[in-house]
Amino acid sequence: MTKKITLALAIFVLIASLLTGCKSANEPQQSNQAGDQTNDQTGGSKKLSGEIVMWTYFDQVKWQAESFMSKNPNIKVNVQVFPGDQYENKIRMVLQSGQNAPDVFDLEEAYVGKFIDNPALADLSAMGADKLLEDYAPYLVALGKDKSGKIKAVTDNGSPGGFWYNRKSAKEYLGTDDPDKLSEMFSSWDSIIKLSQDVVQKSGSKVHLLAHFSDAIKIEALSKKPFIEDGKLTIDPAWNDVLDVMREIRSKNLDAKLDPWSPAWGAAINDGSVIAWAMPSWSGFFIDNKDGKANGTVGIAKAPKPYFEGATMRAIYDKSPNKDLAFEFIKYFTTDEYQVENLKKTGNMPAKLSVYKNNMETYKDPLFGDQNILKTYYDIISQVPAHPADRYYRDSINLFGSAASEGITKGQTNEQIFDAFRGKIKNAYPEIELDK
Repeated sequence: MTKKITLALAIFVLIASLLTGCKSANEPQQSNQAGDQTNDQTGGSKKLSGEIVMWTYFDQVKWQAESFMSKNPNIKVNVQVFPGDQYENKIRMVLQSGQNAPDVFDLEEAYVGKFIDNPALADLSAMGADKLLEDYAPYLVALGKDKSGKIKAVTDNGSPGGFWYNRKSAKEYLGTDDPDKLSEMFSSWDSIIKLSQDVVQKSGSKVHLLAHFSDAIKIEALSKKPFIEDGKLTIDPAWNDVLDVMREIRSKNLDAKLDPWSPAWGAAINDGSVIAWAMPSWSGFFIDNKDGKANGTVGIAKAPKPYFEGATMRAIYDKSPNKDLAFEFIKYFTTDEYQVENLKKTGNMPAKLSVYKNNMETYKDPLFGDQNILKTYYDIISQVPAHPADRYYRDSINLFGSAASEGITKGQTNEQIFDAFRGKIKNAYPEIELDK
């Protein structure tokens, strides 16, 4: 599961950076946002000038830089792109050595917790980041804070997750394609299991409600107590209920048994043989929408628990001689203007709650027809639990997901799965004190 999630996040950062385009009178609204004394009315810097080096792992950051430089012509951003499978190690090494470190750099949500307490990351709170993030969804602020509560990294989008669904199949087998009604129908696992049984029976097992039982992990994980705190492993008893749900789905053949992110999984999204699949808001590229043929065929419903998946965090090297320029760069991506443009161009959901509120009655994405997806996602993003990004948090979830998927497939008991998880934790982090 770790490899699949990492692959998905790598895809995410490729999609989340398509940021070109021009603003017209019919675009989503932006609220007025006052800048500091260095900013003119267009969001550009009047006084600051110079050049910064930006490190990242996806090429489309060049478009972000161009967007920024169009508003800040006196600041040049030199974007350097490195292979994703090498990037984490490369940024770690350069921060350790301090030799030729970039002024500003990206960190993937999958491993940002491994860097967040590194003193090489500049204190963005001291530069004014707290005020910039006052209107952010709380979990996105927490994701960029170190253990002392200082902001060390900032993202520009929310990546809320929900159930994407095939409207035609939903209407045929569930009796409705209305997102509000389906959100209510998907509000509990008991209801989802009953619906899954109905779909299998009606279709003769040719259609399934869910692709894979492991969807329960990503949906439930953020609502559970962190596995590792203060150097100790704790397994929230509530995971027993989740494992029981996963086991019932698989033992009764209620899922399509399609591994997430596999080619067969992707094909089922488009042919309607799976009705609903748990995915984050940046997943539109999975839909075959050549020439708009899929427009109006997809909907978004809320899952039993609010969750998110993936984020690209941006940080500043603490010893950079250009911290003021680098912060101006980061600040640009927190503006309503940029996040509205990002929404329009890429469909990425904003990080700022004001962008949802100001546009939820008017914004439409053709893929989702007449659905007010900003309202659906606002309901999700405003309720996602906030957790600090430490070095263990995401890894421990991934390790548990791996143990759970392997154990359910093998027919193991909950306690056997927990023991397998303890073994994975001990191998990965021998310094952690186990709970037994």
